[in-house]
Amino acid sequence: MRFDHVTFGQRVLFGSGRVMVIASGSESSLAEEVTSRIDVAVFHDDVAPHVPIAHAEAARAVATQNSVDLLVCIGGGSTTGCCPAPSSTTRS
Repeated sequence: MRFDHVTFGQRVLFGSGRVMVIASGSESSLAEEVTSRIDVAVFHDDVAPHVPIAHAEAARAVATQNSVDLLVCIGGGSTTGCCPAPSSTTRS
């Protein structure tokens, strides 16, 4: 089953697909624990403060190479800053 549920201020997509987890190396244990019950296609830990363009491009390339459908971000500012970069490759 696959469907979209859109409400004011949010969009919830139900379905299955390939998941990319973005978490810094120091948060990798937490990321693995949090996502232990889902099938993760790829873990990505190449994050840095202020998201240098090279890091954003690397995250986008990883998402594209792995046909990522969903991003899960675990961590602080560097991680959450990196998360939008590969989202331009995700399907909706």
